[in-house]
Amino acid sequence: MQRTRSWVALFAAVVAGLGLHCGEDPLLRPNLLLITTEEVRPDDLPCYDPTAENGHGMCDLAEEGGRFVWAFSPSPTPGPAAATLLTGRSPDRHGVSQSVASFLPGPETTLAELLQQGGYATAAFVSNAELNRSRHFHQGFDLYRDRIDLESVVEAAQGWADSVEAPWFIWAHLIRPETAGQTQEALTSAAERLRLDRSVTELIAALSDETRPRGVLLTSLHGRGDSATRPAPQLDLPHLRVPLFWQAPNSSNRPGVTRKIRTPVSLADVAPTLIEAAALSFPETTQMDGAPLPYADLPKRPSRTLLAKRNGETLIIHGAEWALFSPDSHASSERAPSGRLWPASDPSSEKTPARETQPSSRARHKRLTRLLQPGTPGPDQSAPVRP
Repeated sequence: MQRTRSWVALFAAVVAGLGLHCGEDPLLRPNLLLITTEEVRPDDLPCYDPTAENGHGMCDLAEEGGRFVWAFSPSPTPGPAAATLLTGRSPDRHGVSQSVASFLPGPETTLAELLQQGGYATAAFVSNAELNRSRHFHQGFDLYRDRIDLESVVEAAQGWADSVEAPWFIWAHLIRPETAGQTQEALTSAAERLRLDRSVTELIAALSDETRPRGVLLTSLHGRGDSATRPAPQLDLPHLRVPLFWQAPNSSNRPGVTRKIRTPVSLADVAPTLIEAAALSFPETTQMDGAPLPYADLPKRPSRTLLAKRNGETLIIHGAEWALFSPDSHASSERAPSGRLWPASDPSSEKTPARETQPSSRARHKRLTRLLQPGTPGPDQSAPVRP
């Protein structure tokens, strides 16, 4: 479907508070490609773990972009994570839970809506039926295909991009078709990972356009546990830590991202990052918990607070420290598993720390318990500081 984007429409967007930054040429605004998957952990990819055999296509994004070492999902299940990805808000605020009956409330503003109002053509190709339009994830998308198989995504996305006038925004959610009874070991086999990696590579290549800059952001909605028996998702670091790559547009008014970045970040940062890349400003009514991804590490990493919740449990990450609180652990400093993301003696470590079973230190428990108290600054007040 051909779209005509007039200067009148662009001017209206400016008046509405979604205007271009000064000096930006609307004709050069970048196309934006957001690629997500599920159950992919950082140690599945060779740029995070040199022993990994597959994932070189995904890791190629780090050659001309940024690889975020410590990126986290707010949920071990796809629904709440996708809602945070699309709104930049925490599950507590957007209201989507692990229940497939939950959905985005009408007043929630999505990334696609903001880009659409700013003059972007928008489309989503989602291969997980759980993320269907009945849950309102389609808000702001001109086209939302929520039951498309993995093999059809590349052709469908390329055909749509060729039929609209740029700039465009595409969200492609790629997962493997699951069969009842399969174990996690089978679903995450080398062959399946290779298949997914090839799909990502083909999609990125098919949507290249030498006449216009493009930004590509790749991540997973959640990780997975260590067991091969596919237990129920747990609120722990293996289920929450995800790989994240951001290849900023060449026309970005920020320095290019050419390094690995260790500042902890969240899926809530995806929407603000893409809004900034599109050279759009945020309406005053849009309140996101996330912030644009940092383009480099500061000498001292900011102590940002990230939260994940499920079934009454809360996992807190603050700076390098983390702790898991269950409803019966608040009263005792001896019950909450906790630890550090990276050892104080080895800040360059990228290995996901194992879940600790020994009692946490009283000092750490006391520090992180304060963050659960009402009135404590949340993620939106503790966003990473730009260099």
